[in-house]
Amino acid sequence: MAIESQGIGILRAATEATCIGNVDNTSLAVVATGITMTTGGVGSDFLTSSFSTGMRVIISGGAENVGKVFTIKSISAEGSVIGFYETATAEDATGLSIQGIKMEKIGSVISFSGPSGSAGVIDVTTLDSTAKEKMIGLQDEGQVSMECLLSSSATDMHSKLRDDRANRRKGIFAIQMTDGSTPDGYPTKVDFDAYVTGFALSGGVDNVVKASISMELTSACKWREGVST
Repeated sequence: MAIESQGIGILRAATEATCIGNVDNTSLAVVATGITMTTGGVGSDFLTSSFSTGMRVIISGGAENVGKVFTIKSISAEGSVIGFYETATAEDATGLSIQGIKMEKIGSVISFSGPSGSAGVIDVTTLDSTAKEKMIGLQDEGQVSMECLLSSSATDMHSKLRDDRANRRKGIFAIQMTDGSTPDGYPTKVDFDAYVTGFALSGGVDNVVKASISMELTSACKWREGVST
């Protein structure tokens, strides 16, 4: 089934990360469905450490989940267990740390394009070849661009995107689709890091001011396939 554009969210990291790190080999453990905390963790629990549902989570200090991105589905009432939408690889390692990043929707977006990923083609033909021989080069995730109705509202985050460009600050972003259904399903999502490279305004007679924003991706996109239940 086709994914509807209406309702898609372009997300940006809205707050500084909250981080909990363990101090021994028993304080934090990753399981397939999330993270459990026992005594010894830094911070009394995930709730009092400002973790919340919908946060992007990065696990470091271990070996099994490096480079992966997870999304918080639930937090237990006592704050010691986090549930993920995605599946993690179980691990319990000394020095494990959990970083939570709150993501919020960029407002007044009317269209977007990208990621526009591609890869170069390397010619490896030799004098012994009977036809052109080629290899594929490293992937380049390309760019994401979007057009917005310019807004001064802080919740739309246009001023933050403008500051990202001016300060050459790498940001954390995501595109969240509309294909997941509740209560246990979740939508397709692609997470990426990028620099805002362009913030151009346009306007005219009998029209509104628009902002065309372009971003250059800096690493591989991390896709989560949607699940409907």
